[in-house]
Amino acid sequence: MPAHKDREVGRRIAVARRLARMTQQELADSSAVSYGTVRAVERGARLPSDEVLEELAALEQELRAHVTPLLPAAETVVDQLWGASLEGGERRDQLKRIRENAATGLGLSLATPLEMQRLGRDCRALLAYAESAP
Repeated sequence: MPAHKDREVGRRIAVARRLARMTQQELADSSAVSYGTVRAVERGARLPSDEVLEELAALEQELRAHVTPLLPAAETVVDQLWGASLEGGERRDQLKRIRENAATGLGLSLATPLEMQRLGRDCRALLAYAESAP
C-alpha cells in the first residue's frame, strides 16, 4: 500500500498536469518518462525520481510563463467593465496578486497543494476575464 506522502506527490503532479491541460501521455512524452511511470506516480504507487521532479518543475514554470501574457488583456477587461468602481479596484488587486504569484515558482518539491490550488485559481480567473471581454 502506498504511503500517504507518495499519494500526495502524485496528486500534486496530476493537478499540475490538468492545469496545463495535458493528458498523462502528453506529460510522459514531454518529460521523457513512460506513460506507465506517469500513471503509477499519479496513483501514488511510486515516487518520481529527482530527475522527473526537475522536469515537472520545469513544466510548471512553463505554465506560469503563459499566465503573464494574459494579464494585460485581463487588466483591459477590468478597466472596460468595472472602471474606477470598488469592484474594479478589487479585481485590479486580484490581478496584482496573480502577477506577483506568476513571478514565483513551485520549485523541485512541487511545493504544497495550496500553491497548486492558487495557480489553478489564477488561471481560472484569467480565463474568466478573457471570456468577459467585450
